[in-house]
Amino acid sequence: MNKLSQSLQTIKAARYIGQNLKVQIIARYTELPEKYLRALVKELTGRAPSSGRLITTQRLFRNKRTITACILFVSIYLRLDEQKNNDVDLEILINAYKQFTKQAVLFEVLNHPQCSFTINDAWVLINAYLDKVIQLSPCPCGNVKLISRDIQIDERCWFCGSVARY
Repeated sequence: MNKLSQSLQTIKAARYIGQNLKVQIIARYTELPEKYLRALVKELTGRAPSSGRLITTQRLFRNKRTITACILFVSIYLRLDEQKNNDVDLEILINAYKQFTKQAVLFEVLNHPQCSFTINDAWVLINAYLDKVIQLSPCPCGNVKLISRDIQIDERCWFCGSVARY
């Protein structure tokens, strides 16, 4: 990578750091080494980057609150992704997460300590959706349910109680 390209990628990485994306996600999109990105995080934020792995897709569906957050986020992301990309577009993800956080404060079920849904969780979720690990399924009552053949999710509709069918 030449100096100009590295500078442009560093600017992009700094923006992603400001959005609290994990180093491993930023490295994937900027092609900058993780060691360099960790130093950049420390320089920009004054603290070391958070360690640990990204959440697993299964853990995203740990309770009704987070499943509700997942449904809302996927819906927002899909509405913004006009190109129907096969890969997660970080710009769309960031915009969708901003809209999600604005809407989440309006829902009592999402304003609860048991419902922590970060931008990194959103990235994992959209990757699972694009890889067809999870799907949105319309319910006859007008609601939407998350369904999966690979992950155990409570697939009952919370409004009418019907179970999703493949």
